[in-house]
Amino acid sequence: MVALDLVSMLLVVFLVVFKLVSGVDAYMYVAIGLALIAFLATVAFANFIDRAEGTDDD
Repeated sequence: MVALDLVSMLLVVFLVVFKLVSGVDAYMYVAIGLALIAFLATVAFANFIDRAEGTDDD
């Protein structure tokens, strides 16, 4: 999961830098959307792992 977070954050940084170079505002919106989706995916995965570990308490 850490690798997926790293790749998504590198893509966000790339989009922000590309926005600064090109001046097209749409890249910033895509970067914000990707960052939000990556954050929600991390939270969902952590919740899944937390629930999966809790089932072994017999």
